[in-house]
Amino acid sequence: RIRAKKLHVFRRMDGSVSTDLERMLHCVRSACRHSPRVARTARGTYAIAKKYLNGSNTQDAAKPSPLRDAIYRVLRDAGGRSLCVKEILGRIRAKKLYVFTWRDGSVCSDLLRMRIRVGTACTQSPRFVRTARATYAIAKEYLNRSTADNLNEQNSNAANNNNNMKTTRSPSPSPYALDLREALESGLMTEEEYAEAVQEAQRYDSKSSEKKREIADYNEALRIIFADASLKLSDKEQCIVKREYLEEVGLCKAPRPPSSKRTRSKAAPSIVKVKQEE
Repeated sequence: RIRAKKLHVFRRMDGSVSTDLERMLHCVRSACRHSPRVARTARGTYAIAKKYLNGSNTQDAAKPSPLRDAIYRVLRDAGGRSLCVKEILGRIRAKKLYVFTWRDGSVCSDLLRMRIRVGTACTQSPRFVRTARATYAIAKEYLNRSTADNLNEQNSNAANNNNNMKTTRSPSPSPYALDLREALESGLMTEEEYAEAVQEAQRYDSKSSEKKREIADYNEALRIIFADASLKLSDKEQCIVKREYLEEVGLCKAPRPPSSKRTRSKAAPSIVKVKQEE
C-alpha cells in the first residue's frame, strides 16, 4: 500500500532508489518494531497502538505480548527498580517465565539473540522506561501503589548514595563514538552485522593498548569531521563517513569485492585521512 500510494521512496545507503522487495519489507518491519505508535498483534502483523487510536478504533488494540508480560513480572518482583537486559533475561530463564523460539518453532539457545529480543520488547512497550543504556524499569503509570512507594524510597536512598559516591566514582562512557542501536536503526548496518558488532564491542577491554589508542584516534577524527562547520555534508555523505568509521574500528567488515566499494563524493571527507593528519 505504501508503494501503491507512493507514500515513501525506499533508498539504499548510497542514495539510489531501492527495488529490493526483501529489503523494503525489512525496513517496514524495523520501523514498526521501533515506533511506540505501532503495536505488534501477531507474527509479521501490526496495528496502531491503543493510546494513538481515536475512540472508534480502540477495539482493534494490540493483544498483550507474553514476553513483555514476563519482563513486567521480573521488574515488578524487583520492586520496580531498574534492571539491565542481561539480568532481566537471566531472571526470565531462571523462573521459566518465557520460552524463546526461532521462527520454525524450535527452542532458541542463542544468548545474544535472546538479549536482543528482550531489549526490543522493552523499547516497544509503553509499560517500560529506559533509565540507562540497556537498562529498563516499569513506567510509573504502570506501577501499583505499594511498588511505587518502594520505588520512591529506593530512589531517595539511591540519590543519597550517589551524592556520597559522586567524588569517588563516575560511569564509564562508551569507547566508541557511534551508538550501535542507532546505527542499526538508521540502516548503517544489517541485523547480522549489529549482532557481530555487539560481540566485538564487548571484547573492547581485552584489546591491546595500541588498538585502544587507534580506536580513540578514529573517535577524535569522527568528532573533527562533524564538528567542522565548513563541511556541509549531505545525508549520503554522512552515512559514508559513519560506515567507514564502523569498518575502521572493526565493528563492521568492509565489502569483500573491490568493485562494490562505495563511491565517495569529492566533498565527503575521509576519516582515515583525518586520523592520519591528527
